[in-house]
Amino acid sequence: MDTRSVATEHTLAFILKNLPPHTKNILEVGCGLGHLAEALHHKGYHVLAIDTSEEAVTATRHKGITAHQAKIEDIREKDFDAILFTRCLHHIHPMESALQAARRKLSKNSVILIEDFGFDLLDEESAEVTGTDLAKWIKHHTEDHSVHPFEDISEAINIILPGAHIEIGIPYLYRYENDPDFAEEQKLINEGKMVGIGFRAVYRQTVAAQH
Repeated sequence: MDTRSVATEHTLAFILKNLPPHTKNILEVGCGLGHLAEALHHKGYHVLAIDTSEEAVTATRHKGITAHQAKIEDIREKDFDAILFTRCLHHIHPMESALQAARRKLSKNSVILIEDFGFDLLDEESAEVTGTDLAKWIKHHTEDHSVHPFEDISEAINIILPGAHIEIGIPYLYRYENDPDFAEEQKLINEGKMVGIGFRAVYRQTVAAQH
């Protein structure tokens, strides 16, 4: 099974459910290889994709998507109907600056949609069920990579995006090749046998941003 296509399918469903009806212009921050941007493009949206990785931007451009190698603070474009942070916010430093820039680049009646995970939410029981070495998992996300924990991400969202709705307990590990697939992970979460370490946030802005 291609986990990337499955992940894109679930992310796309979340995005489409929460886009304002008038949405035309979308900014995707941390576009990766451009799978989601391509899917949204095929739905008829105008997508600008950005990433700090040259490889990611090149791959996204090859899919016919306008893409820049840049941070959100550095782009001149503004007045987006939707800004997406799809599994990238945990990597972004400084995170607060990126969220503030996103608010400034929104149009009236627009949204910021966030899909991510908290590495620190994985507990011993969940690690055992999924065959994850918890010590290596924590080391990978703290020492090997400077990844924001859920507590810090949620605090930044609540401060900078007041009124944002955060949904926790979302399946996430199915995105990795050797972990449970989506249906199995959702079943384990529903049965209380593991925690869902994924989360989603929706912030709606009803007035035009102050530039």
